[in-house]
This record gives sequence, structure tokens and C-alpha cells, in this order.
Amino acid sequence: MQRAGRGQGKVAIVTGAAMGIGKACARLLEGDVRETRRCERSGQADAAAYCASKGAIRLLAKSAALHGIQYGVRVNSIHPGYIEAMMVQRYVAPTGNERSAREALAHLRPLGHLGEPDDIARGVLYLASDESKFVTGAELAIAGAYTSS
Repeated sequence: MQRAGRGQGKVAIVTGAAMGIGKACARLLEGDVRETRRCERSGQADAAAYCASKGAIRLLAKSAALHGIQYGVRVNSIHPGYIEAMMVQRYVAPTGNERSAREALAHLRPLGHLGEPDDIARGVLYLASDESKFVTGAELAIAGAYTSS
């Protein structure tokens, strides 16, 4: 990562997810916002490129965490499971039987139900709080044990 020319501690990164992390870190240093990135942890036979990109983001977050230490910025990643939100709605709507499709998704999770947006929000709040002052470079799975199975 390179420092932006005019501001000490501002981070400028060039592409994709890295750009998002760079912008988030720069805004953090300005005291403007707290932001995290999320990605998946498990592979999928029919989505190799997608999974590879998510794996790259995991390691990018760890590298950004090490770099951010010198600026007092902590970087962690959140790995959500299926959350009862728009993405799930887009998946179940075309099936013709949304209830059945939701139940099928829920049964794939060891806890037996889908997560809710508040589940993710609580993890974000923890990572953004002083309660996590010793946490950086961590991967927080909020997935109902799905990534453990």
C-alpha cells in the first residue's frame, strides 16, 4: 500500500476490493466512518473464480491489518452465512415456492435457520467498538456454523 501524497496516514490502493479497504481506511483516519469488508470461507465446485477472489480478499484484509497497525487502524473481515435479506429473496423468488426454498436453505445450516441482518450488525458493532481493541486481522464467521461443517 502507498500513502497518498498530501495526507500522512491516508491509504491509497488501486483496484477492486483493495480500493474499498483503502477508502475505508482513509475515512477512518479522518474520523468519518468505521467500515469492514466481508467474504466467504468455503470453496464451491462450480464457482472457482468467485471463491478464489473471496480467498484473495481474506488475505488482503490480513495484509491491510498488518499495514494499518502503524496508523492505529484495525482491519478485520466478516464472513456471513445465508442472511434473510435481498440476496436470499432473489434466490428463492424464482422457485415458485419461496417457503420451501427458504426451508431448504435453512436445513443446510447446522443451526437450522437463516441468519438475520441484525446478526451481522452485532458483529460489525463489536468490531467497531473498543471491546475489540485487541482484534485485528481476524475473520469473524457469522454463519450459523456453516463454515465449520
